Amino acid sequence: MGRKVHLELSSADNCAAVIGQVLAALGDSSNPDQEPR
Repeated sequence: MGRKVHLELSSADNCAAVIGQVLAALGDSSNPDQEPR
């Protein structure tokens, strides 16, 4: 099962932080230290 997320940012300055927050909110299964929500 896959997931798709489409993001539109006004600048690339903070894209890594935004992606990190999205992955945390989704319970990123590729990060074994992250507990699923």
